Amino acid sequence: MLEGNNLYTNTLNPIGWIDPLGLCRHAQQAKDMGYRKINERSYSQAVYHNPKASIDLRYITPHIDGHNGGFWNAASSIRNLGSKSTRSGTYNIDLTVRIGG
Repeated sequence: MLEGNNLYTNTLNPIGWIDPLGLCRHAQQAKDMGYRKINERSYSQAVYHNPKASIDLRYITPHIDGHNGGFWNAASSIRNLGSKSTRSGTYNIDLTVRIGG
C-alpha cells in the first residue's frame, strides 16, 4: 500500500467531532468569561451556564456553523436555546456584540 492521505475516504461527521487536538476555543473562552459546562446539550453542542450573567446571557452554546461571524447562541434558559425565536440571539466571541437572531 502507498502511504499518504487517502482522498477517497468517508468524510468526518462535524456534528460528532470531539476536537482531539483542542483547536476549538469554545470551552476555554466560556471558562474565561465565568461560564461552566453543564450536563446538557443543545443540537449536540455543549451548554455553558453563568448564574451571574445578565438574564439573556445565562446559557450559551457554540454557534454550530459560525455563519455571519457568530460564535455563541445565548438564551435565558436551556429550553430557549433550542429555537431561533426564543433565544436571545447569536453573539461574537466575548458576548459583547449581538450578531443576529
